Amino acid sequence: MDRMTRLGLLKRIADEDDSRRVLVKLTRRGEQKLRTLSKIHLEELQSASPALTRILSSFRRLQARLGFFIASAPFIWLDLA
Repeated sequence: MDRMTRLGLLKRIADEDDSRRVLVKLTRRGEQKLRTLSKIHLEELQSASPALTRILSSFRRLQARLGFFIASAPFIWLDLA
């Protein structure tokens, strides 16, 4: 938070009701940076979507074959080749 404050992305505001607390608010520059990063991350997720969908489908097929919920097993080694 210190670094983000120094970069002008956050602003610390003393809480009027409780002097032990400090409120944190995004500055206009911080909001712009967040919008930019959110757009980039959304584009990355959209480009990865087909591969992630294939992997999830593979897990679902394996789950159906094995007859149990995969997430309940602590370690599962898969050969998706």
